[in-house]
Amino acid sequence: MEEKLTIMEIVNRLGGKGETGGLPLDTPYIGVSTDSREDCSGKIFVALRGDRFDGHRFIPQAMEKGALLAISEERVEYPHILVKDSLNALHQTAALVRERFKGTVVAITGTNGKTTTKEMLRSILRRRHKVHCNPGNLNNLIGMPLTLANTPLDTEILVLEMGTNQPGELTTLSLVARPQVAVITTIGQGHLGPLGGCEGVRRAKMEILKGVENNGSLVTNADNPHCRGIPFQNKLTFGLKRGDLRGRALEHTCEGSRFIVEYGEEQAEAEIHLPGIHHLYNALAAIGAAMLASGMGLEEATRGLRNFRPAWGRCMWESVGGTRVINDAYNSNPDSLSAALRTLAGLPARRRIAVVGDMLELGEYSEKAHREMGAVAGEVKLDLLCTYGEFAALMGEEAAARGVKVERFSSHKDLARYLNEWLQEGDMMLVKGSRGMEMEKVIELLKGEER
Repeated sequence: MEEKLTIMEIVNRLGGKGETGGLPLDTPYIGVSTDSREDCSGKIFVALRGDRFDGHRFIPQAMEKGALLAISEERVEYPHILVKDSLNALHQTAALVRERFKGTVVAITGTNGKTTTKEMLRSILRRRHKVHCNPGNLNNLIGMPLTLANTPLDTEILVLEMGTNQPGELTTLSLVARPQVAVITTIGQGHLGPLGGCEGVRRAKMEILKGVENNGSLVTNADNPHCRGIPFQNKLTFGLKRGDLRGRALEHTCEGSRFIVEYGEEQAEAEIHLPGIHHLYNALAAIGAAMLASGMGLEEATRGLRNFRPAWGRCMWESVGGTRVINDAYNSNPDSLSAALRTLAGLPARRRIAVVGDMLELGEYSEKAHREMGAVAGEVKLDLLCTYGEFAALMGEEAAARGVKVERFSSHKDLARYLNEWLQEGDMMLVKGSRGMEMEKVIELLKGEER
């Protein structure tokens, strides 16, 4: 951003109502906060309302933490901007920051691989640029505009992960962010219930294109049948079987993968510290986005992957005694679980164990999807499948019918207690489930880290 925003510009953008308490309106805008527990010094506090919280109750605490004023849906005794909808006001503030931002914006969505692709892209771009990204996976209607609204002044490339579980959400986010480069990692079986099946998921993911600027570009997966045929003029495709940017695996180990990347007549060797061939797609998406956003060549982009490390709960390696654990507990859907099970099956181990929780938000597809995953568990010949949750139990039924040893549990503690007796040195264990199932607790209990 070449010119600093001022509080006056924010007030004017949001309608100019409220009481600023004598605050000089030429005061520089430095960012917003929605959490009164953090340092709010010099920021605007946005009082959001949700089903289980009301940020208006925490305006006094935010002021004590240094907030200059609040964005509020009701009049308060503190300096504030009065608005009808605080969430919309956050979006408008983010949009104003975006208007002033002179750098490049990359937006990433997809059923699987969003956060991993974002972190890979950050690893590549930071070799040459000042990069700002969503912390963690703050990718929803609050997290993404909050990230954008807090873009540091020296940022050159802004990488925004965008998630959705309702139609229309990505349209809103994309129109606020107005990316020059959009990335769709894959379109598959995630949030099938609220989005209305695979076709509904496809429509929802394509909403990211609504805000792409003129002459902007799309990076997408040529091997994914739901991504193929997306109508867009400037498109860079990637894949292992087809695409403009092609990956060819050389070696897979517990520590990661080496592969060749081909683009036209160019070739470069790449390496990622993640097990599983499915992560090659994330790497290719990140390489393609880096080339478009930064103009860097293939060789430099692939080198940037070497410093990448996975985010928490996404194929992280941990150890419990003599057992190696793939902590993939952050989330789960049929596509990612299938890929994780196949990855587990291909890694060297004395015995292979999967600990799975329910895959949520699948609606009417829940039973079918879990039973299909049970068939995959049988196909890859797991030595043990432990299930936690009503739907995961259906997966267990199908796996047991195919000769897999299956144990069903109704608590994390009972599951961990069983594993503590059963696991042996040289075993390898996958832990995975939807976020609401909190499957990481199993690992914490095994390590004696319950909080």
